[in-house]
Amino acid sequence: MPPRSRRLLQTVAEIGTVAAASTLLTLLVPMVLGKTEDPQRIQARLECERIGAAFRQYVSDAGSVPAERDVNDPKPLHWLRGAGRLSPVNPFDDGPNGELSTYLASAPAADDVAWKGPYLLSVDADPWGNAYVVNAHALAEIGHEIAWVVSPGPNGVLETAAASDTTSGDDVGIAIE
Repeated sequence: MPPRSRRLLQTVAEIGTVAAASTLLTLLVPMVLGKTEDPQRIQARLECERIGAAFRQYVSDAGSVPAERDVNDPKPLHWLRGAGRLSPVNPFDDGPNGELSTYLASAPAADDVAWKGPYLLSVDADPWGNAYVVNAHALAEIGHEIAWVVSPGPNGVLETAAASDTTSGDDVGIAIE
């Protein structure tokens, strides 16, 4: 093999080695340093997105956030919850509340012709056994704070303020508009 071809082959091999080492380091460093996202957090965020999409569709179909059922003067619900343990602290607990599955998974009274669900089959607990919470009140009032679908995360305590534009603590959630 001529020296020039040998040198070109050696250069290509060196570039390949550097590229492979760079790729391997890119994959391994986050794992070694613990910077990969926890699968439970990923699952919780995906579930928040699913609940948020179903809730938006419900509001679009119904023309408003869910209201109390089986009362003479129904008021819009301020917050809704899924299955699981409720957080001992709930910054969204400022009025009437209901269960997400009642409005997203269960057929309503026959007179609710706007309902086109079921929007979800069920609203289960988050990966840590906690209830997902939606602050529906934020969607009911123009200019009100961001509406959230949020899981209290591993510590089981909702730390995201209703007026916050990001989740707080170890909460996992998405903003809905």
